[in-house]
Amino acid sequence: MARLAVIRENEHVRRIEQPVYKRRWDEQWKVGNQWRCGPIAYAAEFVDAFESWLKEKAEWWLEKKKNGGPVEFDEWAAALWKDARVCAAWPVAAEEYAKLKYDSALQKTEENDEPAPGPITPAMDFVSFRRELKRILDEETVAEGIPFAIPYEELEKKLKRKIPGNISKVRGKLNVPRERFHLRDKTQYLWAGLQFKP
Repeated sequence: MARLAVIRENEHVRRIEQPVYKRRWDEQWKVGNQWRCGPIAYAAEFVDAFESWLKEKAEWWLEKKKNGGPVEFDEWAAALWKDARVCAAWPVAAEEYAKLKYDSALQKTEENDEPAPGPITPAMDFVSFRRELKRILDEETVAEGIPFAIPYEELEKKLKRKIPGNISKVRGKLNVPRERFHLRDKTQYLWAGLQFKP
């Protein structure tokens, strides 16, 4: 009763007691193409946060330690793996990836009326880290030398070649430079910020 009286009488308490300002334990997160809640939603949220953090670390290393690059992917992955924070975070992330893979496999078996799959053991070694890192970084990478702010049709005529689909996926339909990295000769990465340095 006293709690309700305080909420009613104090404007500041009344504001923070509104449901919009409270964390709901049934919050939903996009898993695949569905909105889900519970442990699988927390796994997806963790993986998203881990990947965002890892992209920031990778970008910082490339910009600060390699002066923007170029760097071979294997050297880059090995340098990140030497970071104690990455080594500490990876086993937790690997477990969350395994939960998401198991959930995806379970969804497929339920759709096809098959028996449930066995649990997926998370791979916590450097090889599995390297594989996920490659996928994560490639989502933020476009080929070097692709001009921006030019419509794709016009750009294809100018360059006399087809523009890869991943460029429009990263830059959007208006060809706005949103990528973090550029790829040179299919093996070397550069920091995308180099194009804006004097």
